[in-house]
Amino acid sequence: MFSDIASDDLFLVQKRISESEWRASEKAKDWAGKAVAEVLGYDLGNEAAKKQIRRLLATWIKSKALKVVDRKDAKRTPRKWIEVGEWVTD
Repeated sequence: MFSDIASDDLFLVQKRISESEWRASEKAKDWAGKAVAEVLGYDLGNEAAKKQIRRLLATWIKSKALKVVDRKDAKRTPRKWIEVGEWVTD
């Protein structure tokens, strides 16, 4: 499914995720998918690219390369955030 995505790409995504705060919600202005798009050069205006990003995030969360955490935002509202889980080593 992700034959064009290498472990180096995942590492770069993890690095980008670790540099800022990213939300799990696609509706958020700081959605983690934007970090993936930046690193991999995907166009978020393209629905197929957004679908690919959603699948990548889900796969990386399932494999524990990324994780979802519950935390409050600046307004103390509980939100779901994406953080680095287990760093890729390949």
